[in-house]
Amino acid sequence: MEPVRKRMRVKARSGKRGGLTEAAYTRIKSAIIEGALPPNGVVSVNELAASYGLGVGPVRAALIRLCGEELVEVLPQHGYRILPLTLKDVLQLYDVLAVLLPSTAAFAARNPRVREQLARMRQLNALCNAPHPPASERAERAIIEAGRALSRIIAESADNRFLRQTLDSLFQQVDRVLHVWRRRAERPIDFRRDYSAVIAALGAGDPDAAARAAQAMVAASKAHIVAGILAQPGFSEVSLS
Repeated sequence: MEPVRKRMRVKARSGKRGGLTEAAYTRIKSAIIEGALPPNGVVSVNELAASYGLGVGPVRAALIRLCGEELVEVLPQHGYRILPLTLKDVLQLYDVLAVLLPSTAAFAARNPRVREQLARMRQLNALCNAPHPPASERAERAIIEAGRALSRIIAESADNRFLRQTLDSLFQQVDRVLHVWRRRAERPIDFRRDYSAVIAALGAGDPDAAARAAQAMVAASKAHIVAGILAQPGFSEVSLS
């Protein structure tokens, strides 16, 4: 019985370490996406461990994982640098979305189950397309979160796990751009978007109309975000930080 108990104890310790690493990963990644850890910022394992009340082991493992996602890079003898965002990054990000999102919307329109989500999508669109521009940080965040939730419903309705995983990574990068822009701006930013045309096409089960509506939304979003970034005081093409 002793070998069995020993294996159980090892397994329990391993599970606990895995849970702490996942917690560190989630918190650090959220801080990067939301701009609390800004682009070009340099952090150390010890600093992050102290900030989040976690051990250095889980924090180091989380940072290594984030290196693989190209959100941070190792600075030998200096810690880790939060990778910058550039205008080129934003343009390339939207170029990829312009290829993937129309196809995603078309796939979703072919899935009869997407009709079960129409009421929820309309609720989220009411937040995304509120009658008045956001007047506070809380309102800005609500619009960003509603837009992301709506986009994820469409991605999930496409019923392709590889496409969903790819889009989830891209959506996180879009959120990072929006949050970094929001933190730099002198006043609340109007992030409102109207998904009505996409939702209507999904409800009608019309793949072509859904693709066209998604294409138009990507183009409009890209133009709005790039114009807003270029208008920022002190803008640099090298980094949005």
